[in-house]
Amino acid sequence: MKNDRIYNNDSAFDAKYIDQKVSEYKNNPLIEALPPIWSEEKVIDMLRTYAPYDPGERLLEPEIRGHCVEKLFHIFEPLDRHLELEQKLSRVIRQGYIGRSPLSPEYARTLQENYRVINNGSYEIPDDCEVGTSALSFAVIGYSGVGKSKGIERILKLYPRLLYHTNYKGIELSLQQVPWIKIDCPFNGTLTGLCYSFFKEVDKVIGSNNYARVKRERPNMDILIGEMAQTAYLHCLGVLVVDEIQRLKKANSEKSEQMINFFVSLVNTMNVPVVLIGTAKAKAIFQGEFAPGRRLTGQGNVIWERMQKDGLWDIFIKIIWKYQWTDEETLLTEELTQVLYEESQGIIDVAIKIYAIAQWELLVAGYGQITPDFLREICKNNLQLIKPMLDAIKSNDVKRIARYEDIAPLEIEVIRDKYLALIKQNVKKDGSSNKAQALIEQATMRLVNVGFQTAKARQAVKEAIESSNSGNTIEEIASKALDLALYLDRKPSSKQKIRPIEMKKNKTKEEKRNTAKRDEKSDQEIYDEIDSGGKIKPPLGDILE
Repeated sequence: MKNDRIYNNDSAFDAKYIDQKVSEYKNNPLIEALPPIWSEEKVIDMLRTYAPYDPGERLLEPEIRGHCVEKLFHIFEPLDRHLELEQKLSRVIRQGYIGRSPLSPEYARTLQENYRVINNGSYEIPDDCEVGTSALSFAVIGYSGVGKSKGIERILKLYPRLLYHTNYKGIELSLQQVPWIKIDCPFNGTLTGLCYSFFKEVDKVIGSNNYARVKRERPNMDILIGEMAQTAYLHCLGVLVVDEIQRLKKANSEKSEQMINFFVSLVNTMNVPVVLIGTAKAKAIFQGEFAPGRRLTGQGNVIWERMQKDGLWDIFIKIIWKYQWTDEETLLTEELTQVLYEESQGIIDVAIKIYAIAQWELLVAGYGQITPDFLREICKNNLQLIKPMLDAIKSNDVKRIARYEDIAPLEIEVIRDKYLALIKQNVKKDGSSNKAQALIEQATMRLVNVGFQTAKARQAVKEAIESSNSGNTIEEIASKALDLALYLDRKPSSKQKIRPIEMKKNKTKEEKRNTAKRDEKSDQEIYDEIDSGGKIKPPLGDILE
């Protein structure tokens, strides 16, 4: 049950304890309060996110459909790499809590020793730390846009941010457990910046004011990092995740070495697991015999490459393709799938953004479909900033890739705002746009409801409006549009084969007399004769009511 003592955090709970099957996890409130160890099927179900989609949204005004395109960025389909990452996090969090039970004498002794060290201002980071046997650390390395940060954030959010412990099996406790904290490595790669970011995030979770206090007191580096380590231990931090670790490359070697040694110290002395996330440029921190980060990959590095052009890519594109809000529907083809791969180089974030830009472009135009050449053109016009990086990835040249790794990601917000402004501007050009659009939507929906495809129904309605008087009602427009739609359905295509004429059998004398009588009657007389029994319903009676 969610606790009333929630600060500005909607993921705080009273601790509820679950019996453990792993012997090392038993009788430890920090582990027993965590969610259960999930199966792969359960993880997929919890991570997968499909934005709601209604085909009727394609009948909305263009400026509203421009906002609907944003739904593309909320789609998340878990891959094997996400399952591997979830399993690693599940292990390091639980393994890190072994030996840190608040019921053990060691927990209280460690807190007291840390307080003494901080008060004396003597917290020191060893010059050459070595990770202990627990090896509670790993790194996630990959290109920008492959989903590292988004993936780990979604997995972390499967765990609560804060757990309150008050009573464990009859033992009174007063403890706030923080299962995870995620921060970014400072731009300058300094430990001071890292500590400040850490205190800010902890304040958000538990409602403290550590950041304001340390900024005011400005303690020296030894005290600052000592307080950070103590806070992590006091609040039973499950894992510290540090993103953008490639920024350490910008710092001088001494600062870089110092931060890595601090992380190793957290793992060794506090048993707090550390997970580092970075772009391919961060590989140098972890590779090589004397690389400082080598001591932080006890669980092994997780390398996230771009997606390959295989069945998995085809499935991914098929999933996002149904989210379409253009006037004319575009069916997915193998060529479109291939072009999306070529232009994005298998980077999911880029592929989704290309598809979104294509739809915004067509909403501005008010017509048209997505074609391979159209995709290439919008990429040429909108992806200039990241094109050097994409070309480098395509070349598979390691040195060339490293040269462009720090290129900023595609700023989709700027592109989106540009297109939404153009859509709005186009609507304003026609003062009667809203009224006309409403008429088109209502008439189109009536035809869609009786089985016509949206594109064909909209075309028929627009032609009906163009050939009608301005004062016509919705019923009159829909009636005329239905005639046009039926005509379009009946009209043979140029490829349609002509059916051979079947030879009719000779008519009897009675049939010939009836035919002659009908030929003498007018169309109206024939209609009245058939309708005398009430067999003919008024045209569009069911549709237009």
